[in-house]
Amino acid sequence: MFGKPAEYQCVQNIESVSHVILECELRRDLRSEWPKGWKNKDSKELVPIHEFRSQTSAIVKALYETRSIYCPFNTVFQAELLAIKEACLWASKTNQQIKVWSDSESSLHSIASIDTKSPIAQQTQEILLKSTNIKLGWIKAHVGYSGNEAADVQAKKATQEGIPTFIPAPRNHIKSLLQKESITRWQKEWDNGETGRSVHNVLPKVKATSTPWQRPEIMFVTGHCPFPTYLKRFNIRSSDSCGCGKLGNPLRYATSCLFTTSYHLTKPSADLEPLWWKRVMNNNNSRAKIKKLMHFIAENEPLLFPKDGDDN
Repeated sequence: MFGKPAEYQCVQNIESVSHVILECELRRDLRSEWPKGWKNKDSKELVPIHEFRSQTSAIVKALYETRSIYCPFNTVFQAELLAIKEACLWASKTNQQIKVWSDSESSLHSIASIDTKSPIAQQTQEILLKSTNIKLGWIKAHVGYSGNEAADVQAKKATQEGIPTFIPAPRNHIKSLLQKESITRWQKEWDNGETGRSVHNVLPKVKATSTPWQRPEIMFVTGHCPFPTYLKRFNIRSSDSCGCGKLGNPLRYATSCLFTTSYHLTKPSADLEPLWWKRVMNNNNSRAKIKKLMHFIAENEPLLFPKDGDDN
């Protein structure tokens, strides 16, 4: 029923899809034929295995067929559609001309649409195609229509005393769960990765929306081309020094290089460097200065990055 806690039949929270597939005691029989080696692996390692995907499809099918998830993630839209469907199902058993009234315009539009994605709306369409004696109509809510008011009273009563009705989760809820799972895995990989650590210092949390950095800012925070320290890593240059003879990395150009004095930001102490990167890359004025610095570097490469053999 609406309002019940979101728990699986085993009374465990079902935010993790992995629990239902790999751990739930109620699905132990469906896992009994799994190879022993699968038990020590997580779902990420098992997904590429064709046999695993076939086996888990049986669990997902059982989950769907039992409708064993309570309804906090179900929507009012689904409830309205279900009410119309049940009314049409009842009306289909008689030959009388019956008109089913609903105050949910969105539900009626969904049923009338040939492109509807809602399974309940599609089932209602099938009933209506077979039962020409049924018509649907819209009625304004809360204006005193006795039948509509009575239906509202019964709907509220059903949330307390009615028989639980299980409806598959809506598409947007499934998408939300998948996005949450993806973000969690992405965050774990980002935290434990070996590359991109300079960016991780600035952006420790992953997110689905892009960071408003332009190309010069991205090159600066990643330390990529045209910095000598980057070119040296890939043996494009034999030296990682700037034209002034000092180390040619982004931090030095932004704080202490003699050639870039006009674009300097305050130099941080060694222990405050991570905080400096965060503040600079999250400050609009600092980023504007960084873009000017990168433009200056691009226009003065012969001065800043002398050819190998000319460093001295």
